[in-house]
Amino acid sequence: QQLHLVLVFTLQGLFKHALTEADKIVLSALAGSYDQGIYAIASSYGGLAARLLLQPIEENARLLFSRQGALMEQDKESDSKSTTN
Repeated sequence: QQLHLVLVFTLQGLFKHALTEADKIVLSALAGSYDQGIYAIASSYGGLAARLLLQPIEENARLLFSRQGALMEQDKESDSKSTTN
């Protein structure tokens, strides 16, 4: 049972690695160093732009979800207190 689970997780990890790093693997095999450098710069700037655009949304979502979680906890506590009284 555990060996099967280890095998599944290993295959999943390898598949994820192939999906996330396939562009770099193919580029390193087929392109020259200049093209690899251009790709690295473009990839870095693309990731930076996405982070700058999406970071405020992520922070606001985190705040919203933490507040909602706190409100749910307060509701549970008030419900449990009202049922015991």
